[in-house]
Amino acid sequence: NTVALNGICESHPMHMHGHKFWIHSYGTEMYDSAKNILPNIHDPVLRDSLMVYASSYAYYVSDRNVTNHRKPCGWAKLRLIANNPGLWMFHCHIGAHSFMGMNILLKEDIQHLSMIYLSQN
Repeated sequence: NTVALNGICESHPMHMHGHKFWIHSYGTEMYDSAKNILPNIHDPVLRDSLMVYASSYAYYVSDRNVTNHRKPCGWAKLRLIANNPGLWMFHCHIGAHSFMGMNILLKEDIQHLSMIYLSQN
């Protein structure tokens, strides 16, 4: 399981390369791993993209000294099976957001990657 936290109060269409995943759970409040968050076990859909939504109250900040990134802005918890060695990008599909750093690389079993590649050739 991994959690995508929405640190900037905008909605983000997130996309993962090299894997498909299930949305385990999601919310619009601050993420708390200690909470009893029930997973979606009734109708999970295997996908490679999701929308992490900003919470509806994220833009309504009465104190001008408080910036939006300090407010809870939403999250999504994903579940994937790590069975595809390589470096895989997980990024916001808004180009400017990805360019500004809203992306990560999943580093998966790369020590065996060269052996797999050589054995297939």
